[in-house]
This record gives sequence, structure tokens and C-alpha cells, in this order.
Amino acid sequence: MISYIFVGRLDKEKGIDILINAFLSHQKKYKDDILHICGIWQYTEIVKKESDNSPCIVYHGRAWKSSIKGLIQKCDYMVMPSIFLETFGLTALESLMLNTPVIGNKKWWCEPFIHPLLHIHTDDKKEAIKDLMRLFDKISEGEIEKISFHDRIHTIQKSYTTIAWSEKVSLHHIHKDTVLMSDYSNKKLGGIEIHLDTIQTQLQNMGHTIHVWQGWWMQWPRGKIQRIWHMLLSIYNIMPRLWLRQHIQKNNITIRYHSILRHIWRYTLYKVSAIKDTARIWHDWWKEKVQTLITYHDFGLFHPFPHRLMQIEQLPIAWSLWWWIKAANTSNPLIIMAVIYKYILVSLIHKHLRQGIDIHIVPSLCVCEAIRKRHPNAHCIVLPHFVDIER
Repeated sequence: MISYIFVGRLDKEKGIDILINAFLSHQKKYKDDILHICGIWQYTEIVKKESDNSPCIVYHGRAWKSSIKGLIQKCDYMVMPSIFLETFGLTALESLMLNTPVIGNKKWWCEPFIHPLLHIHTDDKKEAIKDLMRLFDKISEGEIEKISFHDRIHTIQKSYTTIAWSEKVSLHHIHKDTVLMSDYSNKKLGGIEIHLDTIQTQLQNMGHTIHVWQGWWMQWPRGKIQRIWHMLLSIYNIMPRLWLRQHIQKNNITIRYHSILRHIWRYTLYKVSAIKDTARIWHDWWKEKVQTLITYHDFGLFHPFPHRLMQIEQLPIAWSLWWWIKAANTSNPLIIMAVIYKYILVSLIHKHLRQGIDIHIVPSLCVCEAIRKRHPNAHCIVLPHFVDIER
């Protein structure tokens, strides 16, 4: 019996439909193999139905991190059939840290994480299903054995540690008083929030005093409507700006922005930009007082629909409303209006990023390319994520 696990959002971009179709086809011949699925989103009801109808699919819903960790350790392979361009892949790294090989597409961030024998093509859905099913069959028939991947896993485990991350951070001499700013800091939500919680703990271990500012959020409405509603309300979100103004006057601080499009938005960036302008005109002292960093977790500031981005070439060729709408690839007038609105928001944010950010932190080189297209003189550093396996 071979056991597989999927952890992530249950939507088309993450390839959950590809996985279910491929596994059900494979299961007709190899009935003892099991697929564990952890997560929620658009395909939740479909996954529940398949789980009810098939004993080979076990649905765990939104499981806690501790229970997911145990599941990953028990399973033979992690499956990540994402069809869009992810910037890193924290779930893949966590799986490898727990000695579980990863099946997925070897593009961009996944290059070091996925062994050539476990590579699948996900650009075409039908071919992806066939490719994944063939891989499942080979594993069940013994043509591919888990022991073959131990050397690669060991190399990864030595490279993405808390120590390696801390050493890279120390090179940039950031202030010990650090403000982490993000739309959300609830670690139950997703990858960004989990990462925020992880680096908060690690920075505290390095002697930093940490302040976390998260945007407020409502339980209703849910889904895409919730995200759009929050983006609309972000225009009036002046609380982070007022709080920062008071805090900056008292301390030498480092501000680390994370997700900022839905709540934090431009007000805090505007305040920091104003401080940088003051420094250029009056005192270099202000430059030393406030350091500003931003970490990019996806392509949301460079594409109208980052989860539809399958290749880096699909980013807008030039920064203009025409290319932004063209990248959206839609003829729906309501969606076009939403795309135009996001373009205005993002353009204002980029203006303040150019004026007020000292260091742009990216988890992989592909994000750096996108930044350089928009900000040729940006100071980018590649700081891969890490996993603290003890937490």
C-alpha cells in the first residue's frame, strides 16, 4: 500500500481536480493505495463527496499544523500538482524536512525540491492527469522507490534551516526593534500567515523586539467577495499610519511589510515615503532611524490574477492599463472594471514602494525578475524560506 497526501487550498490553481482524477483512475487497478487531503476552499464539497464515495480518499478538512505534520510523516509522498507559478512552496519544503518526497512540476521554485523522477507536467490538464496517473502506477509497481530520494532530501534539510536563515538576515544589520505588518496575522489562514508566525518566533530568538500589526478583517462576506470588499475598505485604513507615526518617533525601527494589498495598503507606505523624503532633504539621521523591507509572497502586485500566472512571460510586458487588462485575459465588463480598480491601487502602492522601501526580499529569483521590470534600481535580496521542524 502506498499513501499520498495533498495539503493546500482546494482550488483549480492548486491542481486538486488533476490529483483527484488521476488518483481515482489509478485506484481502479491499485485499490489499496490511499490519498489524504487537507485543506478547504472552492472544491471542498467535491472532495467531501469523493471521500464519501471512495474509501481510498480520506478528507481531513482544515487540519491543525501538528496533525498535518504527523500525517506527512506517515505518508510515502506529498503531491503538489499546482498549475500556477508559485513563488516558493513552503509545503514542499516542510514535507522534505519530514523525509517525505514531493511529486510536482519542476519549474522555478521547485527545481531543487522535486527529483526528476517525480516531475509531472501541469501545463495541460489532460496530459497532467495522464502524467500523474502513470507516476502513481510506476510507484505502485516498484519502478520508483522512496529510498532513491534520500540523498536529495538530506541536502535540502541542511540548506533550509533556521540557522542558515538567521545568518543571512544578520548580514543586513537590521534594527532590533522590528514591526511586522501584514493584512492578516491569523496563522490559521494560509502560507503567508504561517510564515509570519515562524519568522516572528525566529527574530525573537535572535534578540529582536517584535510588534505585529495586522489589518482587521470580517467573517462576512466570504470568499472572493470578502477579498474585494476588504480592498475597497483599505482606502480608508488610516489606523496603521497613525500607529506607525507614533512608534517611529520613539524608536529606531525596522518595518517589514508582508501582505499589504487588502488592508494595510498605501497609507503606511505613504507615511514611510514621507519620512524618506524628509531624510533626503534635511537629515541622514532619519535614514538610520527607520529601515523598510518588503517580502513578496506572490505576484499580486505584478499581475491582476496571480493564481492564473503559469509562466513568468505572462506578466504585463509594460506597466500600463492596456497591458494590465490584456494580462487579465477576460472580456467580462464587470471583471474588467475590477481589474482597472486593482490597477489603480497597485500603481499607487508601487509609487510608494519606489520611494520608501530599502530592501525588497524575495523567496526566489523569479520574483526578483518581476520587481526589476517595475523597479530597475531596487535592492533585491533572495532570502529563501525555512522550516523549523521542532515547532
